[in-house]
Amino acid sequence: MFRRFLLALLAVLVALPISPAVAFESAPPSWSWPRFSGPFHAEGASIVDHQGQVVRLTGVNWFGLENADRALQYAWEQPIGDLVRTIAEGGFNTIRLPLSADIVDNKPLTHQGLLARNPELRGKGELDLVRAVLDYAAVRGVGVILDLHRREGGRPGSYGSDGFGDPDPRGENARRWLAAWARLAEAFGDHPAVIGADLYNEPSFNQRQEITWEVWRPLAELGGNALLAKVPHWLIFVEGTAVARDPATGQEVWFWDGGNLIQAAAAPVRLSDPSKLVYSAHEYGPNVYDTPDSYVRDPRGWAAKTFGADPQRAAQMAADFPRNLVAVRTTFYAYLAIQGLAPVYVGEFGSQRGNPLSIEVERDQLRCFQQHGLSFTRWALGQSQDVSDLAAGGARQLDPAFVNLAKPALFAGHLGPSTGRYAIRPGDTLWALAGQLLGNPARWPELFEANQARIADPNRIYPGQNVDLP
Repeated sequence: MFRRFLLALLAVLVALPISPAVAFESAPPSWSWPRFSGPFHAEGASIVDHQGQVVRLTGVNWFGLENADRALQYAWEQPIGDLVRTIAEGGFNTIRLPLSADIVDNKPLTHQGLLARNPELRGKGELDLVRAVLDYAAVRGVGVILDLHRREGGRPGSYGSDGFGDPDPRGENARRWLAAWARLAEAFGDHPAVIGADLYNEPSFNQRQEITWEVWRPLAELGGNALLAKVPHWLIFVEGTAVARDPATGQEVWFWDGGNLIQAAAAPVRLSDPSKLVYSAHEYGPNVYDTPDSYVRDPRGWAAKTFGADPQRAAQMAADFPRNLVAVRTTFYAYLAIQGLAPVYVGEFGSQRGNPLSIEVERDQLRCFQQHGLSFTRWALGQSQDVSDLAAGGARQLDPAFVNLAKPALFAGHLGPSTGRYAIRPGDTLWALAGQLLGNPARWPELFEANQARIADPNRIYPGQNVDLP
């Protein structure tokens, strides 16, 4: 009788609500990772998986980790795992994750809202936050592109706009850039969710001069080859510049920061493994930079000014908006894919609600992506000044307007299985696992219901059992 009482008491104690902090250990979770279709490589204009199947990266930017407080957008309102699930359930298979180079210092996390909603990160460092995003992405079959967006967290402007200070690849700033990538490769090189590295966000200007393609290309080769020596399975994403030299005329022409790849065919980036190269472009509409002489407001004037030395090309881009967009986009970056030279990934684009011109640009972009098989990540999950937030309802869903607009251009399917699996360890309880894996211990019934085929009693789970996430 007394023995039965003790057993009953033990069962009750195991099931009692405990503080979530008790559930988290310093050792990483014992994940049994799903098999992703990566590593990926380039074949002509396509990105293909290890079985030779063509894939397209179609996703979103999720910013905040490039800021000093590492305030990953909406992670103070919902657990990170729930936010990743929202992205995956929206039909997107990729997250571009902007970072600042100083995140490798791995300072302790201090954002109280983020820690309140993600208590497993208490006492952890900034790289643990990156790993949490990667872990949940892998569980949901979503790939992640790591993007060095800024030199220092919270500094205004992009990583490129902050500049090296000196474009000499032997200089101190270049060494710091390479050191940051080396540390990220060391920390996450074997993580199955990482697709690759976006080397340098919007390389545009430094303290002395505009970064032209002639300046940027050898730096991209230096950084890309250094990374491939450490993580040969990663894709290397190389953005365009703002200014480059038109091979047809020798004249310098301007486009969006990060979007000008007009020189890439004539002067291509040379990597030690050419199959790991993906060119990346950025392009926004008039919501970001609206001037009277733009190719949206005045296509004829813009074309004459930009390509005056090439009347035939200028005439192609002088059509009335939006019919001119195809020629503009083809000239600056899409031609690389159209001609089968290399894959093209549009890392940033986006419109603003209530701005018909910018919405028309985005609609035309998505048609282009679909037609020519371009990969893309839209900016952004988070509140931005001039691009509409992708989140709706406190990020409990993605903006239906954008999801419906993008749906025809999405790649059909994730990059891996859409559910993950956890191997139970000694001391685990469903209550604790729900806090760790789902962000809320009170959600333990969801774990039980999803695993009733292998768990008969929620109070009795055993080391070595596998638990599937709902």
